[in-house]
Amino acid sequence: EKTLDDEYDYTFDYWVDENGNRVDLASITADMSLYAHFKKELKSHTVYVYDVGGKTVEQMHTVKHGEALTGLSNPTLQGDEDKSYQFDKWVLVTDGKDADFSKIESDLSVRPTFKTIFNNHYSDVKENDWFRSAVEYTVLNEIMFGISKTEFSPNTPTTRAMFTAVLYRMEGSKDVSSLQSI
Repeated sequence: EKTLDDEYDYTFDYWVDENGNRVDLASITADMSLYAHFKKELKSHTVYVYDVGGKTVEQMHTVKHGEALTGLSNPTLQGDEDKSYQFDKWVLVTDGKDADFSKIESDLSVRPTFKTIFNNHYSDVKENDWFRSAVEYTVLNEIMFGISKTEFSPNTPTTRAMFTAVLYRMEGSKDVSSLQSI
């Protein structure tokens, strides 16, 4: 009798006698004790690779129990003129913890994470400027975009209209078409 375990699957292979010799059932002429011989195979697990949001399975990989998942390529994510994305790591869809592919012992669902990279295209924002991190934050979070594609104008006073736009964007740019002006 074989009990189930986490590491192996067992499949009936053939019958044997008490000495372990293979028995052909058609050749049995007397009462005898028979024992089942099972083939032991490592279980296989599936690694489900989801999209960035963890909603859609994009790939599935089958891995034998205890083995490493290899050959999983780092995904890419399309950016825009203000930001680009660099693959960071794989995390579990269930809890966001780092995924470990070195020894697969169960089915896994993973998704990629990315670091957002600021693409500085403003001629008046230099790497060592004291305000560069603030410009980066406002652009990456879509709060401020500068006065043109190439000029942020960090030393220009903020107008009431600019400040209103900043507050509007910080609140998620909600639909205001039904509001009346006062």
